[in-house]
Amino acid sequence: MTEYGVDVSTQTRVLRRWAPRHLVLRGQTLTLYDGAALCETHAMAQCHVTALPPEPPTRCFLLELRFASKKTLRILADNAILHARLKTILEAAATSDRYTLPPFSDADRLLCVAATVTERAKHRRVPSSGLTPAHIQAYVARLKRIVDRDFAGVASPEALYAKLVDLEATYVVNYRDDTHCVTESFPHLAYQLDALNFALGHNPSRATPNADVIGVCTFCKRELEPWKARIMYQRNQTAQCGHCNEYVDVQTYYKRCFDTRAFDMPLRDVLAQCPHRHCRRPLELRLVYALHVHDEAVTCPCCSHTLLYETFQIALFQREHPYLEWISDFTTQKEVMSRLAVPRDLPIDGRWDTYLRTLLGCIDARTKTKPPISRIEAYALKEQVQSKAGAIRANALGAFPIDLVRAMVHELRLLSVLLAHDTYWATPPIAAAAIARYEHFMALQKGTTLTPTLDIAVAWCAHRTQPSAYVAYSTTVAGAVVASSTGTDATYAETCTLWTKAYGEAYSSFVPTTGDGKWLVPRGDSRFFGVDDALPRSKHNDDNGDDRALRGVIGTPIFDTRVASSKLYLLLPHSSASP
Repeated sequence: MTEYGVDVSTQTRVLRRWAPRHLVLRGQTLTLYDGAALCETHAMAQCHVTALPPEPPTRCFLLELRFASKKTLRILADNAILHARLKTILEAAATSDRYTLPPFSDADRLLCVAATVTERAKHRRVPSSGLTPAHIQAYVARLKRIVDRDFAGVASPEALYAKLVDLEATYVVNYRDDTHCVTESFPHLAYQLDALNFALGHNPSRATPNADVIGVCTFCKRELEPWKARIMYQRNQTAQCGHCNEYVDVQTYYKRCFDTRAFDMPLRDVLAQCPHRHCRRPLELRLVYALHVHDEAVTCPCCSHTLLYETFQIALFQREHPYLEWISDFTTQKEVMSRLAVPRDLPIDGRWDTYLRTLLGCIDARTKTKPPISRIEAYALKEQVQSKAGAIRANALGAFPIDLVRAMVHELRLLSVLLAHDTYWATPPIAAAAIARYEHFMALQKGTTLTPTLDIAVAWCAHRTQPSAYVAYSTTVAGAVVASSTGTDATYAETCTLWTKAYGEAYSSFVPTTGDGKWLVPRGDSRFFGVDDALPRSKHNDDNGDDRALRGVIGTPIFDTRVASSKLYLLLPHSSASP
């Protein structure tokens, strides 16, 4: 017996309102469900199916069914593709119980999903991002150029890492020049995708009367209120972050303090040798790769001390703050500037906790020396240590607020999934649907951290490569610059719930494993085809012998590890430190 299912809307008999229903056709029996509840059943034999003229603006794909029982049913399909397909199937069921479903190719199913998204988006008002399918196509083409130019012939994880540090080194030398080579480089792309850190790294280091910047806390990387940014960058005053309570001014971000270039050092040079001052032995690439990308502890082959990424940050702290200074008030004369040298030896275990414990112990020891420092002075010194160490710890090594090598590794994960199906994402209807879902996604971003699907991530990334336009749009729609998202099942479940509550439709066919279940799941021909369906492999996919595999499509969560990717993905670490 032939069976067919699709989500539709039908007109109720009492209030004549339109309500969502799941239509199931088994042979010549048509059944409508409201969720799992059975609503009504009709015999399709000798039913007359008519396509009704559109009723703008919302009801454009109408069908009217006149059953042999003299009852009528009006059905609203989601798009023209489903409308025509449903009409054909219903007409076949009305004439015979031995009918077959018309063919529905994978390509048509994928376009059908996009058509549903764009049709539904026409009837809602959300702020426009200004993105067009041409922007998505240009972004995908840019990713493809980057891979073809920078990663052709890379055959091992170490070779990939060596290439990434070379790209970062070149960018460090040239990033102050606004040339095409710089703006088209992969490090610049990865930098732009972290909107707040990109703003922090480009904010002026001196106050100017007409400064128009995004204020970003150096410590917690949260956006500051606009009035705080104004008093910092226009009036040269100090502001307190409302999130971490640290005080910040235009000079707090030390890597641009007084327009210094002292930090313009490639990461391959920063991590090139053991940071212990009595060792300084050059480190092998495999050791640097392990501590840098995998964030693992390694042992220096010369001094046998444990090295971590944070060990190099401690060395930077020692270089930037060799002394702690404070005003002493123990004399009867005038104020005296006192100094306390910080410990010069790095901890054997290479950890911040150990080093700070030693440094704070030195401060406590000064309260017992002659002349001793007061408890108030000791407290102020400890606050100074926490603030200065916090600024170093919050910002990555190298020339920028983030570690661009780690950022590029992070972006390569998404890039490898997208480029495995670049022709799909560059298709105009798919790109238009991605933009529509992105705009609806951003409209939900007021104070909530949500999980995007791949289509939303594509549009989001493309928009963030236009920093000024993205900041203006994000501020308008969300009240702040939305800088990050999470890829956990818990936040994904919350996103599904919010999406269903706000728009009355399903967010994806991928069902969360946690949450309260207050979300819709599309079924039949209305599901997000490809999310759970194996499709033919692209020539860019990793070839593991299978002809079909899951691919990244509209509705695929960004954390779905089942999705096929390009061969570049095999060179990436299974887990890496967060950028």
